Amino acid sequence: GVGIGSGGGGGGGGPAMRRKAEQERVNMQNMNVPSRLARIYNAAVTHLRHHLPMVAYALGDADGDAALVQLVHVEAERRAVDIMRDFMEERRLGETVRRAGGVAGRIEERYTSSSSSSGDGEGLFGGLDETNLAGVMGLGQANTDIASKRALAQRDDCGFASEVGNLADVDASQEEWALVMQSTESYERFIRHAVEEVCKARRLRREQRREERRRLEEAEEAKGRDAGDAMAGGSARS
Repeated sequence: GVGIGSGGGGGGGGPAMRRKAEQERVNMQNMNVPSRLARIYNAAVTHLRHHLPMVAYALGDADGDAALVQLVHVEAERRAVDIMRDFMEERRLGETVRRAGGVAGRIEERYTSSSSSSGDGEGLFGGLDETNLAGVMGLGQANTDIASKRALAQRDDCGFASEVGNLADVDASQEEWALVMQSTESYERFIRHAVEEVCKARRLRREQRREERRRLEEAEEAKGRDAGDAMAGGSARS
């Protein structure tokens, strides 16, 4: 098997190797999700960069390079998916997203219904001049009515805090997933590039084989013509 990150490779080895593998598993469990994924992706990239040129040279004619890329990618993908699935279940992200959708709908309904029912254009920013709009945004002084509306809106968050959670925690979670997406996209770009290089090398090998066959056929034809000319010359002399 191909060892990627901790837990890769066979289960053999002496006590020292088993202790090292166990320590690596513990270290992985203590890492946050972006760090664990980055470690898996980096291990896959390092493995391919080290072994792919040698495999392509020795086993390229048997498509060994393509098999190596596929093997490493399948293993990395399996480990990454397991980590993401466990994280989503632990944080109950599916349920949180569903509740956040309900909160977003209530917020949208509040302002759209306010605008349509009042008939005076008051919705989210209706009826505000530049001074009062700056006050609502916390950039200046607003009149008493606008200030009271702002305070009421801050107190009534349409259930955001109770349904989704603290805004700081939500921001931290989004930043964490931004790192997950960033490392995943970087790894995906590397894998795509590796596949393109393998396909390019495969096309080059096929072209080289066709060229070799063409040259061999031309050599055989030339040899046949030379033999025919020699026979014709001998017959003429006789």
